[in-house]
Amino acid sequence: MTNRSTPPEYDPQHELAETLDELREQLALLRESIHQLRGDMHLLTGRPRDVEPRRSVLRITSLPKDPTAPNFFRRINAVPAEQLDAMRAELVRPGRRQDEDDPV
Repeated sequence: MTNRSTPPEYDPQHELAETLDELREQLALLRESIHQLRGDMHLLTGRPRDVEPRRSVLRITSLPKDPTAPNFFRRINAVPAEQLDAMRAELVRPGRRQDEDDPV
């Protein structure tokens, strides 16, 4: 009869510690990959890292729901910005409770 060694007892804390160590290593690798990807993107775009991307000069104030509609592009910004501002002001007028118009 051979003397078999008993298997080590299951230690959930040890397993958790090992799993966390693996996650830390993978997270560090992921962060390094993202850092390298950012550097590559800056090289490709010709922008230094400390320059913020330019904002769009077109302010979209209204957008049709159906992008496949034949007149989709003509309907972009069909609602004037002033009218939208008035509608927003109406929605958030002072003293109005959030649930004022909501049915109970």
